[in-house]
Amino acid sequence: MFASFRGVSYGSPVQARLHYMESEHPTLQYSDIIPEEFDDPNHHAALAFDYFAEAYESFFAGSDIFEDQQRKIEERYGVFHGPRASNV
Repeated sequence: MFASFRGVSYGSPVQARLHYMESEHPTLQYSDIIPEEFDDPNHHAALAFDYFAEAYESFFAGSDIFEDQQRKIEERYGVFHGPRASNV
């Protein structure tokens, strides 16, 4: 019998992995399950991964401008209206 760190018994490591994959745990970094408001670093990492993966695909398609990816991030986080580097 395979036991997890929480003491839950699984019949095999495959069942344990399946349980984890279906758990929607933040460390899975699925951007589709991120709540509207969050403070978990794993959620930030999931959004960053999506941004970089999509920008990478655009780069290989010949684009050096990632407006679609930037727009998605701005929609998710909001546009940053803080001080600019020249004002600091």
